[in-house]
Amino acid sequence: MSSLRKRTEAIFSDFVTTELDLALTFYDIAHTTEDPERAERNIENARRAFESAKDFVSRMKRNGHGYDATIDERLVEMEPHLYGDDAITARTPLR
Repeated sequence: MSSLRKRTEAIFSDFVTTELDLALTFYDIAHTTEDPERAERNIENARRAFESAKDFVSRMKRNGHGYDATIDERLVEMEPHLYGDDAITARTPLR
């Protein structure tokens, strides 16, 4: 594998990891506020960051790029928390 490809894959993985960290931050904010509007807004922000990460992983797979395997684990873990019926009311920690 070329040096450039390795660097590219590392950058891709870093980007996706950052998006997942951002989603987790918004999720945490949503679950620490007492304001229902702020909670809903931050769940939506978390979902946008999560979807961005998920879309980028799909592109990476489609183009044959490797990435950190823990990313798939985080995607699987986070999705039900962000899209479940109790996404806002549950106090389920993700960390």
